[in-house]
Amino acid sequence: MSHRPQVISHVRKVADREVEEKLGVSAVQAKLATDDEHAQTLWEALRENRKAVMWSMLISMTIIMEGCVILPSE
Repeated sequence: MSHRPQVISHVRKVADREVEEKLGVSAVQAKLATDDEHAQTLWEALRENRKAVMWSMLISMTIIMEGCVILPSE
């Protein structure tokens, strides 16, 4: 079983090298950035994207409140 991490590491290096040869260095950097984002916890993502989260909440609440105004009250 101790062989498995070495094999996975080797496969990852070969795959990264192949991507770099085909698409260039920027593709490898994009892949690393994506991997970093996927490894984030919920709180880390919320903290780093605070403005986007607030904007999304503002737009969502605006749409919800507009729907409440349009619905007839009884």
